[in-house]
Formats: sequence, C-alpha cells, structure tokens
Amino acid sequence: LKQLLTTTESYQTHELFVPNHTLDNLRYSDSPLFRQFSPLALDHRRDTSPTRQRGSREQKAAADTPSLARRASDRIGILMQPSWQVAWSTNFHNDIVRRGRWVREHLLGGRVPDLPINAAAMIPEDPHKTLRERQMVTRAAECWKCHQKMDELGLPFEDVDHYGYLRKAEEVLDLEAMEQSEDKNIKIYRDATLDTTGLIAFSGDPALDGPVRDAPQMLRRLAESDRVRQVFIRHVFRYYLGRNETPGDAVTLQEAEQAYLERGGSFKALLVSLLSSESFLYRTVPTTAKGFP
Repeated sequence: LKQLLTTTESYQTHELFVPNHTLDNLRYSDSPLFRQFSPLALDHRRDTSPTRQRGSREQKAAADTPSLARRASDRIGILMQPSWQVAWSTNFHNDIVRRGRWVREHLLGGRVPDLPINAAAMIPEDPHKTLRERQMVTRAAECWKCHQKMDELGLPFEDVDHYGYLRKAEEVLDLEAMEQSEDKNIKIYRDATLDTTGLIAFSGDPALDGPVRDAPQMLRRLAESDRVRQVFIRHVFRYYLGRNETPGDAVTLQEAEQAYLERGGSFKALLVSLLSSESFLYRTVPTTAKGFP
C-alpha cells in the first residue's frame, strides 16, 4: 500500500511509451515517460486565437518560468499519475469533487450519499475566478454536509491541470486589463496563484485528521495510517471473496493484517493469509428460499 501511494518509480507501463515500441526499452531510465500530444491536442492546450492574449506581467512571468514538465521523481504514487488525474477530470477542468470522493471511499473507507435528485450539481462559469473559488458554492449549508467529505481531499491536486501536467498558476480572465484594452473583443488572461491546501477530516482516526499542504504530504500521511491499511485489506477481502465482510470474519481480517505487517507490507503474504483462511476455505454458495428464484 505504501508503495502504491508513495512510489517514485517510473510510470513506464506500455510499449507505446518508448521510441521503438518494444518492451525492451522499458529497462532504460532515459526512455520517455509518456507519449507526445497530437497536434490537435497541443493546439487545444495553447490556444493561439488572435482574440486571446496574456497581460504584459504574465508574459514576462511565463518567460522567466522554467519548464513545467514534472520529473518522474517529483510524482509520488498512483494518485499523482497523469492517467489517474485525467480519469478524474472533466473535459476542461479538474474535478475536485470526484477526486475527493475517490479518496474518501477507497482509502478512508467512508461513504458519500448519492446526489439528491433535486440538486443541480453545477458550479458557476466565472472565467475570471479560479476553480477553487468557483467551488465555494458548495459551502452552502445544504451542500456542505456532503461536500465537506470530498472537496478538501480533492483540492490538494490543484497543482496539475486536467491533462495531468504540472502548472505553477491557474489561467483566468483579467477583467481589469480587458476593461482598459481598446479592443473589447480580445480576451486577456492572467496567472492566478494556486492554493493546494486541503484537509483530512472525519476519517475516524484523530492521528490522521488535519490540514495538508499539498498532494504529496496528504498521500504520505495516508500511506502511514493504520486505518487506511485496514481499509485496503478490507477491499482485498471483498474482491477475492466476492462479498462484504461480516463480524464472523474478524479473525480472518486480523490474521491477514498481521501477515501483511510481518512481511513488510507484502501483498503476496496478504493473499496467502486470506486464501488459506476459514472464511475462504469454508465459503458456501448462497441459497434461495424454496419457491423463490
């Protein structure tokens, strides 16, 4: 589990990510990590429309800023892989809510109720505000009772865009510059400072709860948590036994955790313990009452 959440190893996982499309190149550290964007995708990422400009201050800042390509060593764990981040993004923006819900349900073992049928799950389209600022509409009392379990866990991932690329700032409309511009049809953008702070709360473990500075800090804290480890083991149990755990499975889960810890977090040891337990060996086929299908 710690390896999954905090590994800094290469993310090379497919032969298409290397120059000659062979698996042999995966062993070399200088092989590229990801495929290049297509020309169409590149055009979308850097809108070159004549009606789109950056303010003079932002142009200078962009020129002075070094390359934003994140090195492999700067990413930790599967939750900072571009593939995970893109999967939990919308077509044009990050998805703070779904990312936070994933962490809540898959790592903290919590549950978030489904969206009420009378709720309009939309945030305002205010291009002059950051996504974090627009997300503040969920702080309304009728929304926050559920969003307090998700939003603060998704906000630490705001240092990447919806492509999974590192960014130093979020691009928003510069209303002041547009007001002063002679051409009212030109859109002028500025770089808004990013805020990647978040909060782990309602986890059930006081040692785990608390503010976090960014995604790496949050993931490292989750990786060291006893609760997250136990939730992980429960997910493994449910997958391989095909059912939820019951109070009668307490001994099986305790022995599985002990085997996992004794072998230094070995997933193989965890599986051996589960698949040799009474819960697995003496499992029965569910039967239905007579007269019912």
